[in-house]
Amino acid sequence: NLGLAKKDYDEILLPVFCSLLNTHTRGNSVYFIHMMGSHVQYANRYPEVWDFYKEDDYASFPENQRKILSAYDNSIRYNDSVVFSLIEMAKAKESIVLYFPDHGQDIFQTDPLYCGHARNFDNQSYEIGTSIPFLIYCTASYREKFPEIYNTLVSMNDQPFNTSDFIPFLLQTCNLTVSE
Repeated sequence: NLGLAKKDYDEILLPVFCSLLNTHTRGNSVYFIHMMGSHVQYANRYPEVWDFYKEDDYASFPENQRKILSAYDNSIRYNDSVVFSLIEMAKAKESIVLYFPDHGQDIFQTDPLYCGHARNFDNQSYEIGTSIPFLIYCTASYREKFPEIYNTLVSMNDQPFNTSDFIPFLLQTCNLTVSE
């Protein structure tokens, strides 16, 4: 627990991750980084300097959606930059980086007045909330050491993945075994 507050931005995790990478030099390590990401109140999820998209950029959308859509896109842009920074740090190691959000957001897709977590009672909203991106990045040294695993991952591109299969997937991609 880093003692983070809701007002802290995800970039606060970058020096912590860098320190972990530099201090753990022996054996295998797995790091789980939980980011705030792009949750509702999107304008609170990125620093003011990341306010790139403006309401005017969404003139083709209903007026009630413009501010939220611009803030959401800014939060995604910021989140992507943090993930990119994590990947850049991992490149120096034999690493695999897995990234996936905890859920999707229904952003006026099922109702012109609704923005937030997917609604279980609405099948389309539920599908939006559970269909999330899953990014896998393998460093050059990982690809060189584990070409079969890497080629398997590449062959699975664009295939659906259920996060309930995450632990077996993690064990396989990290070339780990479970002893009884």
